Amino acid sequence: MRESVVHSTENGNLYLYDTPHKFSVLIHPELGKVHKQSTDADPYYLKKYGYLREHGIFGKAEPVDFETILDESEINEQIIQTREIIFEVTDYCNLNCVYCAFGELYESGKKKGRKKNINIRYASNLLKYLKSAIIFLKI
Repeated sequence: MRESVVHSTENGNLYLYDTPHKFSVLIHPELGKVHKQSTDADPYYLKKYGYLREHGIFGKAEPVDFETILDESEINEQIIQTREIIFEVTDYCNLNCVYCAFGELYESGKKKGRKKNINIRYASNLLKYLKSAIIFLKI
């Protein structure tokens, strides 16, 4: 089983990645202390941590078995169900558009040193394959 993880950012904020529920959330530093089994944790947060564990947060996830055998019909069905394909065409973005979630208020997440463009041949080949597969499969 995989235990939930508490991690900190460069700014010292603590986050819980809750493995069973597959989500990440900002947590109070005292909850981080309790999770690390610190002896000087605030009693209020000890109680809060107990409540959260009792309700499945800070828990452990059951291992997942993935079958690695896919038959052609499953792959074909997924291709047919594809509604949208999005390509990130460049890493040259300066993340400064006014509508960008990573704009001026989010300095720490900017991509540094990555200056690559999409390989047009690979993208084109993928799109041609999907188009021919969809036409073939829908007939």
